[in-house]
Amino acid sequence: MWICRVWICGGGDLRGANLVGARLLQADLMNANLAGADLTGADLEEANLQGAILRGANCSRANLLCAQLDQADLRGVIWSGANLQGTGLENRIEVK
Repeated sequence: MWICRVWICGGGDLRGANLVGARLLQADLMNANLAGADLTGADLEEANLQGAILRGANCSRANLLCAQLDQADLRGVIWSGANLQGTGLENRIEVK
């Protein structure tokens, strides 16, 4: 099992990044720009995404268990099959 701790200090520009299947457990991505990024199947369990820009990102089948998404820009995010338990979004976003 491979686990990575990631810190993107002061934000970070990851627009359009290909992070398919990335294992970003407990990653600190606070205020990062992930607009249009492909996070299909990514493991972002307990990641800090507070204030992050995820506009238009593909989070299909992503594991966001207990991720912090306060004040994140979530417009147009694709959530198909994503795990949103413990994020506070599980009752507000319909995941098919």
